[in-house]
Order: sequence, then structure tokens, then C-alpha cells
Amino acid sequence: KEKSQFFSPPRLSEIKRLRADFLFSDPRTTACIEIAAASPVLLTLRSIRMGQSITQSGGVIYTSANRSDINTLWDLKGKTIALHSFYGFGGFQIPFLELLRDGISMFRDTRIVQTGGNTETNVQNVLAGIADAGFTFTTKLEAMKDAGFDISQLKIVNRTNVTRDGNPFPFLLSTTTYAGNALSFLGKYADREVANVVVESLLEINSSNPIAVQGQYSNWELALSYYDIQDLQRRLGMVVLNSKKRRYECVDTALGAWEGVRCPTGYYKSSEPDARASCVAQGYTCPTGLVCYCEICRLGTDIEIMSSANYKDACKKMQKCVTGEQLETFPIFVQDNLGRNLTLTYRLHLSEKITTGSVNLTTSMPCVRVDLQSKYKGFFMLEATVNGKQVATSPVMVNVTQRRCEPGEEATAEGVCRAMETITYYPAWFQVFAITIGVIGLLVAVVCAVWSYTYRKDKLVLAAQPVFLYLLCAGGFVSSLAVVEVAFDDNPHGYYSINADFHCMAGVWFHAIGFSLTVSALYGKIYRTKRLIVDNGQNGLRVSRSILPHLQNMATKVGLEFLYLTVWSVAAPVKYERKCADDNPEGFCESIGRCEGDVVALVFTAVMLGGHFLYLCNLLYLCYAVRNVPQEFAEHKWTSAATISAMEAMVIMPLVVTLTWQDPIASGVALVFALSVPIIMLLMIFLPKMQVKHCHKHTERSVARESALFNLRREFRGKGKATIVVGDLKVDSSMVDAEKERLEKEVESLRKRVQSLEVNPTPSLSRRVSPASLSVRSNNSSRVSSPTVPMVLMPNGTRKEKRIHFNKFSSLNSEKSNSEKPRSSVLSSVTRSGDLNSVRVNSEEGQSSERLPRI
Repeated sequence: KEKSQFFSPPRLSEIKRLRADFLFSDPRTTACIEIAAASPVLLTLRSIRMGQSITQSGGVIYTSANRSDINTLWDLKGKTIALHSFYGFGGFQIPFLELLRDGISMFRDTRIVQTGGNTETNVQNVLAGIADAGFTFTTKLEAMKDAGFDISQLKIVNRTNVTRDGNPFPFLLSTTTYAGNALSFLGKYADREVANVVVESLLEINSSNPIAVQGQYSNWELALSYYDIQDLQRRLGMVVLNSKKRRYECVDTALGAWEGVRCPTGYYKSSEPDARASCVAQGYTCPTGLVCYCEICRLGTDIEIMSSANYKDACKKMQKCVTGEQLETFPIFVQDNLGRNLTLTYRLHLSEKITTGSVNLTTSMPCVRVDLQSKYKGFFMLEATVNGKQVATSPVMVNVTQRRCEPGEEATAEGVCRAMETITYYPAWFQVFAITIGVIGLLVAVVCAVWSYTYRKDKLVLAAQPVFLYLLCAGGFVSSLAVVEVAFDDNPHGYYSINADFHCMAGVWFHAIGFSLTVSALYGKIYRTKRLIVDNGQNGLRVSRSILPHLQNMATKVGLEFLYLTVWSVAAPVKYERKCADDNPEGFCESIGRCEGDVVALVFTAVMLGGHFLYLCNLLYLCYAVRNVPQEFAEHKWTSAATISAMEAMVIMPLVVTLTWQDPIASGVALVFALSVPIIMLLMIFLPKMQVKHCHKHTERSVARESALFNLRREFRGKGKATIVVGDLKVDSSMVDAEKERLEKEVESLRKRVQSLEVNPTPSLSRRVSPASLSVRSNNSSRVSSPTVPMVLMPNGTRKEKRIHFNKFSSLNSEKSNSEKPRSSVLSSVTRSGDLNSVRVNSEEGQSSERLPRI
């Protein structure tokens, strides 16, 4: 039983389950079946509406007659539209296409769409101003008129009265007309004969047939074209291509009214909840019983990056998308407007590294959340790709703001909350380190002084001049106090923070005075040795043996240092100051305390260091001048090594302190080692002596050598004659002088004898001796024939020497040699290497001999 007024054809999902051979349906369904199943349309029904028979229908767009601002389709842009549903053919699809032809998309350009009401409800809302215009199917307004409605209250927008084929249309119309309800064949190809019989039978029905009267139609006609309806559906997106089945399919409205919404190219449908919420966000109250949608279609891309789950927060390319704090997790949303199954890869380009990740988008979850985090602040670029292809809106900018911290704190560049101003003090370990090094230096100085006093009568200590050793220890002691001063700062809770300004200048005083005492003691010690051993007797110069002038020179140098420090302390004293480190981040201040001065103080420092360096250069030259003096007297080797070490430290340590100036701990450690140089010099002077004294094994030869050096020192100082001890034999220096005089006379006699033999030369003798080669040399390398040439006893060398033994010439001067040679002669040979380098000592029996130190 069919009643056209209540006719509701089956939906697509129902048709698939039906096992029918024929389908009578509305134009929209007929066009879909023809596309999807290739089912032929057999007949079109000529319906009777309001006493008029029609085979075509269309849509009507109406508004209130009082709306002078709505006259054309273009005037509907931005207005509120009332309709029944999104899948109605005459009441939605036909007016929608008419707007598209005029360049207007109802989902894109209209403000609000009301659905759910029938024609009567929508008309009342338009007249009440709740909606600006409405859509309906043809003959609906005429039916309301017959029911008593004053149709003059409405105004038809874009009114026309002509059908598609140019014939007059008897009802109100705003759009193009399309074919009406039709009969389609769904059966198999073998049943087409049956279809032909059905067509023939239906064509025989006319308007007077009881069946036609009961069904309220006039008759059946051969099928009209439904291609224009198929084109309409394609343009509206109601027909889509199934890529898997490789054929077109119609959107099944059984899935819901929202499935009927299709947006134009470049626009994407919002989710139904978002569209409803958009109206609420605009402050629009939807009438009771209706469903309102706002911003149904929005401009976008297939994949969008959003700062929230709301499509309104879609990000634009190369513009700020989302804002978050340092080290805080902030979300970003990715939505696939096409609802596909795909994997999206993102890359967040931070300051120093790139954070990567991926998310899966599915048809059931087209919008996913991605949590991002960065410890750096600033604008960073977020890049998104799908299958290696960059998303259209990518890249977007991510703004990471500074982290919010507690009052008085601020986040650093890496997001760590720290106080705006921090005060840095010396750590306890550094203070213990500096004091420990200083105390070690004090103990070393005390131990060396006690050792010198304990062994003050030892020949080794006496040769090193104990007075200067005591002064050297005093200098090391004072210098060690400067190392202790480095440990002090202005920490009010520390153990070493009393009057930091005083400790700054005190450290300078201790170092300068200690350095002056140490270097002047070494200088005075070596200079006195040079004067007594090297300069004494040269050009008739007689040097004073007194130590007092050298002590006066030391006092003068220390006094000048004291005067210089006094002027410095008054004019530009060094003070303990706190300043912000240069490498602090913007807005932060790491207070670093250290001893500093103004430009004048820097000049004082440079002059003092320059003077100390020149003093060390002078000391190094003095060590070179006494290089030939026995080590026991001058100690030039260890003093030279200590001096060079001090000069290296004086050049390198200021550079190290300057480079580490922003790090008080590193510069403090470098300063401790720089101030410890006098202690190192002290150790280099005393450790060799202690090693010889306590670790060296003495032999008969070493004892004899030490005794010879000791007696020689006494002779040079005028405290007695030197006595040379070799084994059990003791030889006074007077015996050496007498034997020297005798040897010179014998050499002179031999020279004369050789000259007399030149007349009748003896071959063997002439080849061995020449007169010019016979001489005795003194320490100044000059030939001597006078017995008054001074002789100096020197340590024995290791080089190979050529000697002439005078007993070889006994045949030439037998009588003289036998008569002049004393019975207890101890010197029997002379070297011919340039100096009188050695004297051989023989015992009376002539069975043993020992080499004496060099003369």
C-alpha cells in the first residue's frame, strides 16, 4: 500500500539486504543506485500535487517578506539557514547546489544551520527572526497555504517558474528542476523479459485508473535522465570513489545526518561536536527541539596541526602555533581531515638538538595529541611529514617561554630556576688546600733552619755559609704566609673571613718580603763566593773577607721592597671586592669575590713583578759567573735550576690566573702554586745538602777531597794554611808551594839543556820534547817562569791528560835531579794540558800514589 504523502523509500543500507528485482525510490536514491549498481531506470512517475501533474521537482528558498536585505542568493552569505536535514533532496541538496553555482557554500559561508524542524517549524522560526532563511521542497508552502497559512508573509529568493526543459512550473520554485521518483530494475540480466512486461503494464495505467487514483499519481512515463542528479551528488560530495573497489558509491545516510555534510575543495568538515560547540562559543542559543551547527566547513588542509583539539586553533605555516614553558609538557594536536590510516613523523628543531617522534592516525581516531617539551626558550620550528612528504601547513613555530619560578628566582637559558643573585664563597676544601700548602711551606722553612743550625759546624754547612742559609729559610717562611692568605674570603659563616681587605694586602706584603729575602740571600751567598774565590787576587785586588757588606746589601734590597710596599698600600691598596661574573646569563648575577685593585694597583703589581724578574735574571747571571767554582762553595747548579723555575712561574702563572679569572677556584689554585715558588727554591737548595749529608756513603777518597776543600776555604779566608790529606799522608799547602817553585826551576833548566842539544840533536829526544812545550801554567792559563805565580787547588777532572814525567830526563840532568830532589818528595809530575791541573803525591817508599785535587 503506497501513499505518496508518507512515502519513505528504503535507504542504501537496506537496499543491499533486500532481494528485490524492482526498486521504486526518490530521485536521490535512484541516481545512487544507477551509479553504484549500474541498475537501469525504467520509468519515471508523474505525480499529482495540488491538482497538478508533474514529473520534476525542485527546491524553494524563502525568507521573511520584511527582510529587505535578502533578495538574491548572494545575500544569504553569513546568514542563519533553517532546513529539515542534511540528506534531504529537495529541501537540502538542490538548494545547496544552487548556492554553489552562485559561488556560495552553505557550510562555508553561512553563519548557522538549524536542522530537525519540519517545514512549518522552520517557517515560524524565519518569521520570528530566529532564522534568516529556510529551505524546503516544492509544493510544501502551497500545502501550508491550503491549510490556512498566509503565504504572503514570505518572500521567495531567486524565484523562477520554468522547468529544466523550458516548460512552465506550476509551483513556487527557486532552483533548477530535477526528475522525480522512478522505478529501477535490480534483477539479473536473465530477468529482463520480466522487466519489459512490467514496463508495458505500468505504461498502460492512466490518470483514471483506480490504482493511479489511489496512489495519487497520473501515470508512468519512460524514464527521464538522472545524470544531472548524479552530477549534483558528485559536486556535493554525496558520491565518492571507493579506491579499494575502484567504483563510485553514494554516502549512506543511515550512518547519520552528519554524514550528509560535504565541504567544498580546500575546506574540511568539522566534527559534529565541534560544530555544535562553535554556536555556543558564538553566544547563539539554539531553539528547543532543533540542532544548530556553526562553522561546519573550515578552510584547511588534509592534515592540520592545531594548538588544541578545536579546529579553530589550526596552525598556519611558519607562524606561531603553540606556546609552552621551559621543561613543561605542552600538547599539540594533529588531525587528518580525510580520516585515513597513516603515520605522521614530526621533528622539533631545538637550539642544540632535534627531537623526533611519530604518531598514528586512524579512521577511528583522526585527531591525536602530541606532547612536546624543551628546556630552551625561544621560537623553534616543528616540522611534520607523512610518508616522507611534508604536511602543507608544516613547518609551524613553537614558542617556549621562560619558566615561572619562585619569587626571587628566575629560570636560566636551560630552564633551571636559580636565584637572581648568588654569592659564591671559597669552598671548604679549597681553604683547607691553601692553608695546608702554606703550613707545609712553614714547616719546610723551620726544618731547614733547624737542620742548618744543628750541623752549623759541619764542613758542608760551613762551605754553604750558614748565615745566608738562615736568611733563606726566613724568606721561605714569610712566603709561606702569603700562601695561607689566599684561603681568606668574606664569608660571614666561614672560619677564614676576618677583614678580607687586610688579608688581600697582607698577602702581597708576605710574598714580596719573602721573595726579596729568599732571592737576596741566594744572591749575597753566591756573590760573596765570587768575590772571595774568583775576584780575589786578580789585578792585585784584595777582597775583604767580612760578611757584613753583603748583609748590608741584603738589608738595602729588603728595605727598598718595604718602602715600595708602603707607598703601594697608601696610594692604591688591594681590596677584597665582589662583582658579577662576566659569563652570567642575562638577568643573573653570580657574585664572585676576589682581591682587586684599580689601574694604579695594576701598575704597582706590574712594576713589582718586573723588578723581581730582573732580580732573578741578575742572579742567574751570577750563577754563570761562578760556574768554575766548586759546587760546595757556590751551589750555582741548583741555584740556577731554582732561578729558572721561578722565572718560568713568574711568566706562566700570571697568564694562567688571567685566563681563569672568572673562576675564583681555578685562579685561586693557580695563585697558590705561584706563591709557592720561594718554597720550591728553598727545597732545591737544601735537599741536595741533606742528601749528601745523610744518604751519601763516604770513602777515604771523598773524605780526603772534602778535607782539601775545607782547608782551602780556610786558607782563602786567611784562617790558616791548607792541609791536604791523602790516606795517612798529610801535605801542607806550604809544601805544595815549595815543590811548585822547585819544579819551575827544574823545567827552566830542562829547557836550557834542550836548547843546547839542538846543535847535536838526539833523534829520540827531539821527537819527544821541544823547548817551547815545557812550561808550568797557572789558573789564568799564562806561561810562568817566576815562582811567585799564584796556584789554586781545584777538584780533579776526568778528562784524559798528557803528562811528561821528569824522571825520563834523569839521564840528561842526573846530578841535578838527584841532588835537588828532597828525600820526602811528594810531587813528581806536572801536566801539560794548559793548567797545572794535577799533582801526583808519592809516599816515601814510592809504592803508592794518590791524585790531589786540581790546582
